[in-house]
Amino acid sequence: NYFETRGGDVIPATGHKLGEWTVAEAAVPATCTTDGKTAVEKSECSNCNYFETRGGDVIPATGHKLSDWTVAEAAVAPTKKEDGKTAVEKRTCANCNYFETRGGDVIPALGVTITLAKSDIGTVAGDLKDGENKLAYGEEFTVTATPVEGATFVGWEVGGNIVSKDATYTSNAASDITLTPVFEDAAANNITVTFYDKYGNTVKQYKDLEVVEYQAQVEADFDDIIAPTYPSYTFESWDKSKDEILNINTSTTIWAIYKEVEKTEIPKYTVITNAQVILPDGIVNGEIPYDTQAIVRDTAAKAWKVGETIVAYGPEYTFYVGSDVAVDPVYDTVEEKASTTVVGANLVNGSDYKYNIVATRNVPDGYAVIDYGFVYGKNLTDADLDLDNVGNKGSNENSGDVKAVHAGTRNLETNEFAFNYGIKNKNAPITAKSFVTVVKGGETEIVYSEMFVQNY
Repeated sequence: NYFETRGGDVIPATGHKLGEWTVAEAAVPATCTTDGKTAVEKSECSNCNYFETRGGDVIPATGHKLSDWTVAEAAVAPTKKEDGKTAVEKRTCANCNYFETRGGDVIPALGVTITLAKSDIGTVAGDLKDGENKLAYGEEFTVTATPVEGATFVGWEVGGNIVSKDATYTSNAASDITLTPVFEDAAANNITVTFYDKYGNTVKQYKDLEVVEYQAQVEADFDDIIAPTYPSYTFESWDKSKDEILNINTSTTIWAIYKEVEKTEIPKYTVITNAQVILPDGIVNGEIPYDTQAIVRDTAAKAWKVGETIVAYGPEYTFYVGSDVAVDPVYDTVEEKASTTVVGANLVNGSDYKYNIVATRNVPDGYAVIDYGFVYGKNLTDADLDLDNVGNKGSNENSGDVKAVHAGTRNLETNEFAFNYGIKNKNAPITAKSFVTVVKGGETEIVYSEMFVQNY
């Protein structure tokens, strides 16, 4: 079994023969929020499976590169009814879609200020205290006036107008007003005497005067204390004699007595419509005296409009003629909602500058009227004519102040209402809107007419 071997000498390892470095994994750039890495390179041996790698080092996230803050959403000013908000600002990253915002904070609604005037000859109980009361828009309030012994309650006054003669007055907060309980007191040292026209508008007031001072002033003024004339009514007298008025020694109110103007003496108008017009006997269209009741009828009508304002619903519309007026039937079904429109203006008898401005209101079933009237002034803009602007100067160069006349709930028997206004020097147009404040389903809303302009 003998054998011999030879060889088996060690042959030294040749070593790897590595090739060029090649990219095995592409570089991953860093983003604003995630790390990246450098490219991974690989070199392989041409004689075996051996390889080497290099790279793949972490590249830290860059972080956002944010721009300056810019306004993305403008601030919204709060109103009496609606919340506002601060401006929303935004800044964005130059390298990605990331952005940040700030602002947009709620600014609470302003609410409504009802100022309750205090009286020394009566007290008020209920939801309001003396002075300013901040209420949420639409919040209902009730107040009850009680005169002291020897005094009597006259009514609730807003802006010089009696808005209710009921001692207990309920309304909803819709615009800033001063609500004054008016009392008469036979025992007061100083007296207040107020002259009212037939609609409860203040004609003249002597406030908190000593008796002798009042009597001296009213005697000097008496011949000039004349209630406004309305197109179908003229002032006849006061409800107290001149002698009684001159010798008043207690707080009291004096009301105007009117007489109707003969129909032949007042302006005549036309109802323009393609519907049937129904008028009182003896009156023809085209010769309709002011304040005459008219009915337009069309059995197919769903509603009626004056201009673009819906003024009534159903197959007929009853109104009082205050000017030439175009009344159009609407045959499509429309949503029933409250509206008001100024239907005309006429020069007041005996005046060359003062106009009687007439409006109508349309209040469907389900709504309750809590106030109505006019917001008006000299050469105002459409935006100026808002109850929130009362007391402010208008926007035009020669505008006057924004004013308002409130009627409250004093007379809801007719849908027509009016007031007298004029600019004595006739150097700018009369501008006005009628308004009606209504409540439905717990929601309070002020509805305005389109702007009325009367040029001289």
